[in-house]
Amino acid sequence: MDLQIGNISKTYPDGVQALKNVTLSIATGIYGLVGPADAGKSTLLRILTGVQRPDEGSVWLDGIDVLNHVHDVDHLVGYLTESPGGDSWAIARSPKLLIIDRPLAGLEPDKRVRLTDLMRELAQTSIVILSTRQIDDVRDLCTRMGIIHDGRILLEADPRCASGGLCGRIWSREVAKEALARVQREHAVISTRVLDGRPFVRVYSNVAPGVGYERAKPELEDVYLSALAGHIGARSVPTEASAAS
Repeated sequence: MDLQIGNISKTYPDGVQALKNVTLSIATGIYGLVGPADAGKSTLLRILTGVQRPDEGSVWLDGIDVLNHVHDVDHLVGYLTESPGGDSWAIARSPKLLIIDRPLAGLEPDKRVRLTDLMRELAQTSIVILSTRQIDDVRDLCTRMGIIHDGRILLEADPRCASGGLCGRIWSREVAKEALARVQREHAVISTRVLDGRPFVRVYSNVAPGVGYERAKPELEDVYLSALAGHIGARSVPTEASAAS
């Protein structure tokens, strides 16, 4: 079972370009589509289910042209949102492509366990696409992920080992609250965290950003935030620190 998405683009009548040449090849397993609000996730999912047509591009599911033969794949595709009873419906249909467009973090523990068990079971023989804003969902469940932002796929990776690509490029330092704005102007700060009441910054750089910074162990969240910021992936541009390495 495979899903081939080729050069999908979609612009709405108001001029918003929701998708820009999205190309993906998704195999059996759980695929995490992760990105912020208005990144293009929902538009892509509507196209995959045949609810919406793109301006250009193609979608093939197990050799069937989804865009031109919607009725031929209707019985193969399942879609879960916040609808009550959706889990039972998906189990009964045993779809070859299951799309889950709902936050797992907001579910009650028993419902979350039931849904994740369903996903893992179906993923043995089917494609499961989990659309989420939560990187934790991707880390815990997915065998492959795509980071989407502004209608583009910025990065694809195996979430279990993606953080290894940032080894030596994530730095951390405690920063006084009054100095935080200055540090954000001077360095590629990807996140700030408060530990024991003290603010720490995490900075993307190929070399030590300055005195007091220590190398930090990269996490999947660092991969996600670095891609959104344009330090890695399709939108990456050399920074001053990168050029010096």
